[in-house]
Amino acid sequence: MTLLTLNCFGVPLVAPRASERMRLIVHHIQSLNPDIVCLQEIFLPWHKRIFSTALQQWRHRYIPRNGIFGTGAGLCIFSKFPMSNATFNEFSDVGRWSSITLADKLVEKGWMEISFDTPRPFRIFHTHLTCNYAGDYHPIHRIARIQRIQLYEMSTAVRKVPRHIPAFIVGDLNVPPESSLLRSFLKATKSTDLTPGTVPSVRGNHYRFPILFSPIISNFKVDYILGRGIPPTATATWRYVFGHGEKLSDHLGILLDIKL
Repeated sequence: MTLLTLNCFGVPLVAPRASERMRLIVHHIQSLNPDIVCLQEIFLPWHKRIFSTALQQWRHRYIPRNGIFGTGAGLCIFSKFPMSNATFNEFSDVGRWSSITLADKLVEKGWMEISFDTPRPFRIFHTHLTCNYAGDYHPIHRIARIQRIQLYEMSTAVRKVPRHIPAFIVGDLNVPPESSLLRSFLKATKSTDLTPGTVPSVRGNHYRFPILFSPIISNFKVDYILGRGIPPTATATWRYVFGHGEKLSDHLGILLDIKL
């Protein structure tokens, strides 16, 4: 099974050349031909339509429509495998209306949980956590506290999955590998990082307005595919994609190949 995750950088009014980039991303997805595609930051309906129209080979998809603007938290998933029991769960806390986390509140971030009906069933938790704009991941920091709540809510859901069913936690967690937030989540869920290391997955500021973002955005790893209940006989390899040639996003994608 091959699994792709990518933050497409589709933030309205901020992301440049968004529609053009989405079409190029589709072309690269078709070339990579993964079994499952998990996308973040696909907010606008015409961007969703680009993927839905082009990815016909991925017949099974889940594109939730929650939130004030029906953005579904910007999450989309396309699969060649049949899916069942697809649900979207909003985080109880995404910040205040009067803070920099306003955008996260408008799209009502959360996570999707999907069961896959294959000879060996598995489950995927797909998410995009609130961004820690201050870059301070100490547990007492205001945004770090919000992230801790979000990770706790997800860990509660992950722990309900029977251990004999493999579960994957996929997406932009917006926390670096060395943070206590991630370590606590891994411990609570008894999961492991299937994409280990600290090589950055954020590509810097070339898409961002320097005055607004340069002081608080740096290069580090925030994109993950975590695994729980993975058989000890399983083998997995992974690599970053969308990292060469034309810049298609401010994030790299992760392509995981795992044999359960």
